[in-house]
Amino acid sequence: MKGEASCWEGSPTRISYLGQYARALVPVVSLGLVAVFRLFSGDLFRDVSGVASFVLRGIWPDMPPLDALTYAGGVILSLLLGLLVWVIGLDIWVLVFEVLAYLAVEAIRVNLGIGLGLTGRILFLALFSFAWMLLIDAQRKTYRYSVSHRGVAMSGGLLRRVERHVSGDAISDVIVVKPLLGRLFGFGHVVVVTPSQLGLGETYSLGGGTASRKGLGAIVGGGRAVREVLAKPWNCIFGVKNPDRVKDYILDGC
Repeated sequence: MKGEASCWEGSPTRISYLGQYARALVPVVSLGLVAVFRLFSGDLFRDVSGVASFVLRGIWPDMPPLDALTYAGGVILSLLLGLLVWVIGLDIWVLVFEVLAYLAVEAIRVNLGIGLGLTGRILFLALFSFAWMLLIDAQRKTYRYSVSHRGVAMSGGLLRRVERHVSGDAISDVIVVKPLLGRLFGFGHVVVVTPSQLGLGETYSLGGGTASRKGLGAIVGGGRAVREVLAKPWNCIFGVKNPDRVKDYILDGC
């Protein structure tokens, strides 16, 4: 669709990426939650740190046991949250970022030969989280969407670039998804569906639980596959203002 006039062009709004930005803060937020629990736990936290002091000093020799237990709790909580995002949201990058961030902090301590303490580790994790947010925003800016009388074009991606063109006569349905923040701030996702149901994903119902997959996957344990809308920046017009107007442009062929 290059070189032809488009009746609409856009890209994801920053507010639509709020969930992605928040995921970058998981290590720092996890430490904050454990610190709050430590504050209100009374002697429980101190007693546990005393019992586990030998192990804690062996792993983090530059921190007193109480701070080391706080840090350990934050690490465990954030990794569990990262694992949860991976299983439910199919986003492994949160977990990868957390592991790399924690390893980087310890590598800095060892290579520089200095004691970071709990405060130093929090500062470095905050710095890594900020850098990850900048990377996420850079990825957001790569996505471009356009609508013309010939159809819909989508392109973008930082490490892996995706380009998709759906001609007007191949469009069987257009679905507008408005999450809670979308209803509050006026943005939404416009999912272009073809007769082959390209644009939809599958949720596999497993006897009371579900496991989602984008497009293709294996049905496990006798479950059943259910088609559902999976709005992602690379497979739909993601997080744009006035999504209903964009839908009208697509259906009317501009």
